[in-house]
Amino acid sequence: MTGRVPGIDEAAFAAAVADATANCPLSKALAAVPITVDATLA
Repeated sequence: MTGRVPGIDEAAFAAAVADATANCPLSKALAAVPITVDATLA
């Protein structure tokens, strides 16, 4: 995933991605399936 978010730095973007990964209903439903995220701030 590549994101463009005005006023956010790389650390805040990474924290948002980690939070979304941990709390996403789809991620929770697929907990038995390995999910990886490759996110960068554009």
